[in-house]
Amino acid sequence: MKSNYKVLFVTFEYKKTVSGGIGRVINGIISHLREKSGVDVFHIRWKTKFMKLAGDHYYMAGEKELCEKYPTMYRALIKVLQDHQYDIIHVLHVGLETTKMARIIKEKFPRVQIIFSCHSLAPKDSEIRMSNPKKMAFEEEIIKKCDAIHVLNKTSLNLLKQHYPWARQSTPVFMIPNGINKADYDYKPSKIESLGLLKTSTNKKINITCMSRWTFGKGLEHFLNAVPIIIEKASHVKFTIAGRKNISWENNYFQYVLKIDAMARKLKKHVKIMGWLNDVERNRLFAQSDICVMPSELEYFPYSLLEPMITKVPVVASDIDCVSETFSNNEECLLFENTNHYDLADKVLELIFDENKRYALQESAYKKVSTEFQWHYVANQYHDMYQNIVRQDDKLISTSY
Repeated sequence: MKSNYKVLFVTFEYKKTVSGGIGRVINGIISHLREKSGVDVFHIRWKTKFMKLAGDHYYMAGEKELCEKYPTMYRALIKVLQDHQYDIIHVLHVGLETTKMARIIKEKFPRVQIIFSCHSLAPKDSEIRMSNPKKMAFEEEIIKKCDAIHVLNKTSLNLLKQHYPWARQSTPVFMIPNGINKADYDYKPSKIESLGLLKTSTNKKINITCMSRWTFGKGLEHFLNAVPIIIEKASHVKFTIAGRKNISWENNYFQYVLKIDAMARKLKKHVKIMGWLNDVERNRLFAQSDICVMPSELEYFPYSLLEPMITKVPVVASDIDCVSETFSNNEECLLFENTNHYDLADKVLELIFDENKRYALQESAYKKVSTEFQWHYVANQYHDMYQNIVRQDDKLISTSY
């Protein structure tokens, strides 16, 4: 039986429009939430032909999802809220557009509750990434206007307390992780692949993968700096970097893309560069991988860990707070000292020459992710959050921190 409240996700990412973790969140959780709640999506879409933003409203009619397309985003939001009577607006992005939306909602629909999901925090991002300076002002305003805040883990909660200490005094905060759906990562190899081109048991090659957006703080330079050290001791290793993207929201991000391209060209005999992958290509790559490396200097709850773990690929990851909070060194992954490519190389070499260690890590990580971070489990936590917010009863906010 569904709840009697209605939620509208406001996002720039939905369906095939995926630029990172938020798109995976929306696409992953929506079907599970709809089993319990009235949950729809307002997709902010850029219309290149007219150089303006439009809005697509995806909503349920019985068991079928319908879509209404609107040419003007802000007018569309007002009409959608008037016609569909949502109780909660769940905002997943920071920017001028979502901040202006929050202003409109508070002015014209004061009874509607706003939840803001902190999938990143602008003050922390600015320490590493060249974020738009206006983003901090937009983020501060939307936090002031929201009725509840969603963070991904204790690391994000501590950052929220550090940078916006006033927010915790008046606004309930809920801690719910990202999730993943195992079935989305199932891969059926072709006949050729099934004959022996997958993994080391047949071709004796070690395939090491790094999958990431290309922008500041992702640590791809540390991965590439580790490559010569690794191949000096393990010549049977091949490397792949996937996820190169020519569009990103950080300022001057293309400087980073050019830097990584230049580094990779010097290692082209050993390193294969792939672009942004669709789901089938992603699953094929994981099926061909023996080790996955997550070298980021800054993350919040990365899919670059969840994805290889759910596909049983052992992981070497940078020892940053959001990782060590959730996964244990030598149990679910190997952690290397953040930004230290010598330590990264040592950890990768340890796994290259210890197949039993690889197996132990991948099995422990798979067990943890498949039991604690499957979307059907995480969706229950979202459902509880929505219920608590609609009831507006402090005694019922059992999942807040």
